[in-house]
Formats: sequence, structure tokens, C-alpha cells
Amino acid sequence: MTASTLIIQERKNPAHWKEDVYTGNDYFEKMLSEKKGNVVVLAGNNRKKTEYILKSLEAGLDVLADKPMVINSGSFEMLKKAFETAKEKNLLLYDIMTERFEITTILQRELSMLPEVFGELEKGTAENPAVVMESGHCFYKYISGNVVVRPAWFMDASQQGDGIVDVTTHLVDLVQWECFPDQILDYTKDINVERAKRWPTDMTVAQFKTITKSDSVPSYFKNNIQSDTLLKVWSNGEINYQLRGVHAKVSVRWDYQAPVEMIRIIRC
Repeated sequence: MTASTLIIQERKNPAHWKEDVYTGNDYFEKMLSEKKGNVVVLAGNNRKKTEYILKSLEAGLDVLADKPMVINSGSFEMLKKAFETAKEKNLLLYDIMTERFEITTILQRELSMLPEVFGELEKGTAENPAVVMESGHCFYKYISGNVVVRPAWFMDASQQGDGIVDVTTHLVDLVQWECFPDQILDYTKDINVERAKRWPTDMTVAQFKTITKSDSVPSYFKNNIQSDTLLKVWSNGEINYQLRGVHAKVSVRWDYQAPVEMIRIIRC
């Protein structure tokens, strides 16, 4: 998050947007002081996201935030305060759960609510969960003849969040959205985390420079570099838990690049 963008939608031509981009270091403070709109959309670097959410609400602005809203336990208390502030000020605080609007996900949810097709949801066990959701990704992407450039901080868990709190947020949301649709869940009563783990993806410095177009590795990676050639990226995570007694497992895996065989299949 290094800039603020004011987007104004014209009434006569609702498909046309006018962008007013400001790139000064005081972009967030300037946004709060000028308050040119009533809704704040937050996405990008997650290191200060929870703080930005709370301060935006305290300034009387509705907030639409991309996942994850929080990436560490300390900021979780701040997020709880943010929801309390939103309620007190009668403001909206929403997460952008984009996967809910993906057509295959919508169809899966609809089919799961048809007993004659799906049957009944089982409870499962810790060893054999009733619901399993997995998501696989690659850091290296080659699209339209170019390598997709990722910001260096994307590989830093202290800024992006590790494998338990980043992409995994989508999977956790889909489990409860599909298994208990239109129901309000209480995380203090309805969820029991049994175990969770995270592990790194090994990335060479050369690979890091390829996808970031950086000449060097930033100093904030100093604790994750081995022998000056290998970078540990804490992007993988798995959570085993119970949701109202239903055993579920969600896991996210990041590889540097898809296997050559898979790339060939995709290109064909």
C-alpha cells in the first residue's frame, strides 16, 4: 500500500471511472483528512491493513477490505475493536470474498443443498474429514509472453501473511458458506481448531529476482535466507478443525513453478 486512489463514477456514464492517484508517503493520512468519499477499499500489502481498517472506521468511513483482514494474533484484537467500532458508528465492514461469486463454487453450493443429489453432510473424523478443500498456486507465471512481476514483499510472511492466513481465508470461508449457508457462526463456540501447520517453499535468489525484477533481496528477508542462495517463503499452510462438530481440513500449497508436464498440457 503505497498510494491512495480516488475513483469517481460518473452518473451519466456509470461504466466510466475517473481516477485521481496520489503517491505521497502521507497517502493514508491525506485520505482520512480530505475524506472525498464514504467508502474505503483496502487491498495489497497486509502489514498495516488491520490498522488502516480501524482508523478508517474511526474516521466514519465504510470499509471493504480484501482478505486477509489480519495476519497475526496481536492485530486480531485490533480487528475485534474495528468490528465494535463499525457497530457503534453504524458503519459497514466487509471482507471481499471473491470465491463466493465464482460459478463452479456457486454450483457446488447449490448442489450440496439438494438432498437427492448430495445426501446429508457427515461429521467425519480428524483422520478422515467430512470436508476437504485444497488450493495450489505457483509464484512463477508466464502470461502473454511475459513473466508476471510480483512485489518483493509478497514473499514475506510478515507483510503478506503466511500459508495459514492468506489464501486459506478463502477456503475457510467456503467451508462455512457451503456447509452452513445463511447461518451466523460464532467463532468462540462453533469452531474448534485441532491442529495447524505451515511450511516453506524453497526459492533460490535467482528465482526471486526473476519474478520480482529486483537486483537484490531486501533486508527484511535476512532471517529467511540460507547460505545467501536459498530463500524460505512461508507460503504453505494446513488447518484441521471442527465446525459445529463437522471435521474439516483446508490446505494451501505454493510451488515456485508448475511441473513441465503440466505447463505443456496447459499450452496444448
